[in-house]
Amino acid sequence: MSQLDHIPSIRLRAIEVTGPDAIAFMQSQLTLDVEAIADSRLHPAAWCSPDGRADAVLLIGVHSDGVWLVLPESLVAPIFKRARMFSIGRKVALEPDVAALPVLGPVAQEGRVLELAQDRDRSLLLGEPEDAAAIDSDVLPDQWLQADIGCAMPWILPETAGAYLPQMLGLEAIGGLSYRKGCFPGQEVIARVHYRGRVTRRTARFRLAADVPPVPGSTFELAGKPAQVLYAVVESGETGSVVGLAVVSIDAEPGAEIDVGSSAGTLL
Repeated sequence: MSQLDHIPSIRLRAIEVTGPDAIAFMQSQLTLDVEAIADSRLHPAAWCSPDGRADAVLLIGVHSDGVWLVLPESLVAPIFKRARMFSIGRKVALEPDVAALPVLGPVAQEGRVLELAQDRDRSLLLGEPEDAAAIDSDVLPDQWLQADIGCAMPWILPETAGAYLPQMLGLEAIGGLSYRKGCFPGQEVIARVHYRGRVTRRTARFRLAADVPPVPGSTFELAGKPAQVLYAVVESGETGSVVGLAVVSIDAEPGAEIDVGSSAGTLL
């Protein structure tokens, strides 16, 4: 497959964690201060390895019995396996395959429709809908992802899992990283980088003149430094235009020209 062959859009699914220890368990695992969540919205966070690299970026929402973890479908199996392993000895139950569907306006399933904290015009319905009319059929997957790109939501996929620190993915800027909460996997590395000011990369939006998006994980050079595509979609309402999110050097300038595969474009 070439770097510019079309691939399916990211599909979101959810893992539900319930039980008396659900909040404390996730507090011990994620970059976000889960215990400080005081609303029913979906908040960004990362689940990192001991070396501080993000193995998954997700949205977490708190409900009366526990939490939902929304993430790309392709990462549900490995993250569920990790959750099950680290939950041994805790009073939690795990449900590995919960639907996560875009909705439009008020719906009947109260408590299972959660707004996105970083974009309150959008919501997700967690679980299979009781009423098919609750699903917004006008929201296409690529349109949803284009809005995620606009919010700088740094979804990672198997091609980029374990590659970047949360700071490189912009999680601090969108409220998904706390330096004051207790320990979690990778916390020492992440804190050390923060306090020593050694973050060398950041996320940036880009636009390409192309008919199909580059494959997640596609690499390119920018001012002689390596950069990598996180994900990209065909731009809604535009012909021959693709928008995406990439990890680039911290000093990369907006407007810089880029080439990804055979397609030219610019950083936004």
